[in-house]
Amino acid sequence: MTTDNKSNTKSNAKVKFRELVPGTKTYMLFKFRRQQKTVHRTELMLYIRLTINGQRGGERSTYIRGNPETFCLATKRFTGSDPESLAANKRLEEIENRLKEIIGNLKQAGLSITHDAVWRCYETGAKTPQEGMTVTEVFNELIEKQRRQVGFGLAISTIQVLETRRNNLIRFFQHQYQKDDLLLMEVKPVIGYDIQVYFKSVLHFSQNYTSKVLQTYKQVFRYAVKSDYLRRNPLDDLRLRFEKNQDIIYLGEYEIKKLENYLFESEALTRTRDFYLFCCYTGLAYTDARHFTEKDITTGSDGKPWIKICRQKTDSLCLVPLLPEALRILEKYRHDRDCIKNDRLLPKFSNQILNRNLKQMAAMAGIDKPLHCHSGRKTFAMRMLNAGVPIESVSRMLGHSSIKQTQGTYAHVLDHKIAEDMDAYLKKRGRTTVQSDAPANGPFVSIVRNLA
Repeated sequence: MTTDNKSNTKSNAKVKFRELVPGTKTYMLFKFRRQQKTVHRTELMLYIRLTINGQRGGERSTYIRGNPETFCLATKRFTGSDPESLAANKRLEEIENRLKEIIGNLKQAGLSITHDAVWRCYETGAKTPQEGMTVTEVFNELIEKQRRQVGFGLAISTIQVLETRRNNLIRFFQHQYQKDDLLLMEVKPVIGYDIQVYFKSVLHFSQNYTSKVLQTYKQVFRYAVKSDYLRRNPLDDLRLRFEKNQDIIYLGEYEIKKLENYLFESEALTRTRDFYLFCCYTGLAYTDARHFTEKDITTGSDGKPWIKICRQKTDSLCLVPLLPEALRILEKYRHDRDCIKNDRLLPKFSNQILNRNLKQMAAMAGIDKPLHCHSGRKTFAMRMLNAGVPIESVSRMLGHSSIKQTQGTYAHVLDHKIAEDMDAYLKKRGRTTVQSDAPANGPFVSIVRNLA
């Protein structure tokens, strides 16, 4: 309460306020505030403040100016009989009736009566919060809340992923409904199946990527339910399918040599090649390699340089010995002007430019594979597993949060390794040394001899 209406406060000090709607624990209070550009000192701006379940909420202006000395807190009206006071009282009655209507609608709909819900209905003219709320508005609200967590366990790349998936949803709305957005109340459960069809047939997304994007959309609608914008998640019944044991795109030793030895005329392609090969030699993901600095290099227990870095995606620790090939790339860019300027050890590229350059490089070097920046990480893992490095060590170098993640991704490699290990075991035992009580020419003995 400002000093300008102290006398009014004293005269109304024992006023007992009644609930706007019985049983809702909602109370309305009017108060005056002086604005910086007030022309008349005796006339101040009148504001509304709601108290819901003992919690005060944000104030809203009534856009009514008046003298605090002529305002009665008990009746919530001006006491004057002049035309200005009568017009102000009529407007105050409309505001009070509108707030009663909103709170009554929320109570009848079984929705939580919160400051956000009440003021949203008040400002949009909707009966309930979800009536005027759109899908992209909820999406943007969630993104902004996530953005506040950047630097506190959340990477900026997560926000970029959310924004990309929001834009893809807008593209779907434009394709399916010929408009940029949908009201929440217009969203039907069938939308999940329509999105899958659009993503796979029009945007040519893979099954797994489509399912990942739909997981994000489920999260958005779940947030809308928790915020009382929706009663039920329209994607709750949608079952997402992930394909297992997909073919992993990686480079073999011969293809790595082709990239190493190819002379690109373009400096941009040469720098892209070096960045990509560094990922092949270390297993770093794009975002970790892009922010790679001298602080991420330490001396290992063997006295040699190691990478010790926490992944930006999962905050898991990666420990990777630096191979001679990787050290040569770092040495090449030690005095590079751009690297020094950016305080990085490797050239800097955006994800889109890197992937575009990789496809151009592959075509020029005669590599018939759709390379992308993450295939460098896959190449490192495949090289290590094929060289006989235990999967526990590979999982630690990749910074996977669980060894099950590594096993699930490289299951077919493990099957191949089991076959090689069994062949080595049989050779060590001896080809025909089979001890058995079965007849010499029995079926099991002949199978073993054929395998040997």
